[in-house]
Amino acid sequence: MNEPVDSLTDIKDIYELLTEAAKCRAPALLSWDEQELIIKTSVSLFDQATRHFILRGPNAAEQRVLTDVLSLWQPKFYQIISLPQANLLMQASLDEKTPQGLIFNLPAKIIRLQRRKHSRYKIPAGYVLRAGFTNEAAGKESIQKRLFDISASGMSFLIHREERNLYLKDQVLLKIAFMIRSLTIYARGVIRYTRDIPDTQECKVGVEFLDIHENQIQTIEDYVLQENSKNYTRYL
Repeated sequence: MNEPVDSLTDIKDIYELLTEAAKCRAPALLSWDEQELIIKTSVSLFDQATRHFILRGPNAAEQRVLTDVLSLWQPKFYQIISLPQANLLMQASLDEKTPQGLIFNLPAKIIRLQRRKHSRYKIPAGYVLRAGFTNEAAGKESIQKRLFDISASGMSFLIHREERNLYLKDQVLLKIAFMIRSLTIYARGVIRYTRDIPDTQECKVGVEFLDIHENQIQTIEDYVLQENSKNYTRYL
């Protein structure tokens, strides 16, 4: 992840950003500790007098999960708020859960990440995310490859160098499918490049998605944003 980063602790900067977020009802992601559940919400209010901001309440199923969590321990909550020009990462404690929404205390710090169209997430060592697809040039109905990175606009995967002639620029891959948080993403794709990886016997194949549903694009964007943001939670 290579977005420029600002670490903001000045109260005026924090007030300004949260005021802007509330004014535009900025979309937000809420998570806690290392849980897989991500609550998609939005900023509904910032009250400078009480030093609180409110996220729109989760749906009924998410409410039940959140109630169970709060009955067992006091988790660390992480919020990612998306403004037009930046993503804001913060750790704000929950003050109260109300029918109107979740009320959070003012964070001591905000990490500001510059927004880029379709940021990429490099799959970390030790974690395997695989995609299946049909490659007519390889003469196989279904092929599985380990993903190297992913974004809402495409993906890349690794092949052995001897397979390179089977993955040529502008070649179309059919029936692409992979899993993100128990959801299956479907698409077609076109190969944009094949590059050797130095000091290895592998190549990286870059694929641009075609015919992918808008909801699935948003699912990938949320996944990439949250996974990339984890790199900065240690600074909060």
